[in-house]
Amino acid sequence: MAKNNSSRTLVNLLGIPSLLAIIYLGDSFSNIPIFSAFIGVVLFLGAKEISPLSKSKKGQPVISVLFIFLALLQIGRIPGIRWEIPIYILLIGIALTAMIVEIFRKKETPLLNISILVFSFVWLGLMLGSLSELRNLPDIGFKITLALFLSVW
Repeated sequence: MAKNNSSRTLVNLLGIPSLLAIIYLGDSFSNIPIFSAFIGVVLFLGAKEISPLSKSKKGQPVISVLFIFLALLQIGRIPGIRWEIPIYILLIGIALTAMIVEIFRKKETPLLNISILVFSFVWLGLMLGSLSELRNLPDIGFKITLALFLSVW
């Protein structure tokens, strides 16, 4: 119990102030996309957890496909990069890529694997990843992101 308590204290002392600093700095601090990079790390950590979660249903999605499409989406959200790839193109792209990969893999559950990849892209990339765009809204982005953080905390 004491070890669990000390790890919580460490998170409270280091993690929360660091997260508040990242939210405060956003993507405009010395033209370094700190917040978008942080969200990118969170997206990739979340994508890494998809494979163990899908094992209970005997799913084996190709997570590298998810990593590639999450990277394409997140790079397009960095304010200094004018890389306009419509989201529907990425959705179609991940679905088609997953289908092509599953045709050649010949696993037991190809439809489950495709569904896991597309759902993970929507859940992580579109929903969680939209925090990058929300933080970069002029005038109110910081306030909204901070309010979201405080309301969840």
